Amino acid sequence: MYSLKLVLNIQKDARNRWNACNKSYQWMNRSERIDKEIADKLIDKTQEEAFLFLIPYLEELYKKNEDGLNKVLKFWQEKIDTDIDSACRRMENVTGKKIYKNDFIWYLTTFPRMPYNYKEGTIYICCMWSIKNYMGNFLHELLHFQFIHYFTNHPSVVILNKDEFEFLKESLTFILNYEFKEFLWKEDIWYVKHKELREKMSLYWENNKKFEDLVIYWANELKKI
Repeated sequence: MYSLKLVLNIQKDARNRWNACNKSYQWMNRSERIDKEIADKLIDKTQEEAFLFLIPYLEELYKKNEDGLNKVLKFWQEKIDTDIDSACRRMENVTGKKIYKNDFIWYLTTFPRMPYNYKEGTIYICCMWSIKNYMGNFLHELLHFQFIHYFTNHPSVVILNKDEFEFLKESLTFILNYEFKEFLWKEDIWYVKHKELREKMSLYWENNKKFEDLVIYWANELKKI
C-alpha cells in the first residue's frame, strides 16, 4: 500500500517563502510572486530574522482562512486516499520499476513555489492555486523521483551534464498524457522549451513502450543535440 499525506506545516510554509526570496531562480519574478511589503521583510534576512515576521503573519493568515484550509485538507485527502494506490501501481507498470518508497508527504503552502525533496519523498502544493489536478501534479513529481532514483547512475545517463539531465527529466513527463489519462484533470504541458523533445518522445513511445529503452535512446540523442 502507498500513502500520500496532505499536511499544513507552518514551519515548512514559512521556509518556502523565505527560500523563494533568498535563492536565485531565473524563472522567478519576485514582484509577481509576493507583495513587495512582505518581500522586503524577507530578502537578505536570516531565516531566524524572517521567521519573527513570517510565523505571526502565517498564523493570522491561517486563522482567517481556517474553514477553507480545513475543507481543502479533508476533501483532497479523501480523494488522494482513493487514487494513490492504483496510480502508483500504474507508475510501476509504466516505468518497469518498483516505486522507490511507499510513503510521501505533500506540504500545503500558501506561496506559489512548489519544491520537492526526492530522498524524503516530500512535495509542496500551493493552496492558492487550484489543486483539482492533485493526482496529475503528484504523478509528475513521482515520475521525476523514479527517474532520479533509477537512472541517475545509469551508464547512458551519466554522460549528461546537469542541464541535460534536467531537460530529459522534465521532458519525460509527456508519458502522463498517454498512460495516466484517468488520473489527470488536465494535460501535462509544463515548460514550453521541452515541447519539441516531448513530441519526438511521443512518436518513439507509440512504437516502443519500454521506459528504460526510451530513457537510453533519448539520453544519447540529447547528448548529440
